[in-house]
Amino acid sequence: MGMRSQRPQSSRRSSTRLATSEGDRHSSLNEDTVLASGDNEKPWAVDRDRRSYGLQVVLPKRTYVLPWTQFLYAEGAPDSVRAVFSMHDVVVTGCGLEALLADFAEQVVTVLHHPPRAEHFAPAPGPRILAVEVHRIEGSGPRD
Repeated sequence: MGMRSQRPQSSRRSSTRLATSEGDRHSSLNEDTVLASGDNEKPWAVDRDRRSYGLQVVLPKRTYVLPWTQFLYAEGAPDSVRAVFSMHDVVVTGCGLEALLADFAEQVVTVLHHPPRAEHFAPAPGPRILAVEVHRIEGSGPRD
């Protein structure tokens, strides 16, 4: 496995919209994260103020915590994003997911939730997640 260069911490902000009002900010376990929903806001949590050490993926029957140190790359399109970690693939389907791909590149995503079934039928503008799946990469350990 090749060495990954350490990216310097910067105060540069992404071109994606950040939640700025107190109503958009949520605090969980003394961490400031942005959990956005609504017009053109992100349905995933990001933390741009601190170094995030892992990605929490919350599925209906299981939760995964994947360390960013095992992140290899991400790829995608507006309707599907795949984030590859050393032992797991995280596949997100939906629409308007270009911002999610950019947030994966910056390693600032802290939480991804598989949406409740009711959200599949509700029309919503902006980025939208329809499904989140985690797949163990073949040969990377015991089966789930």
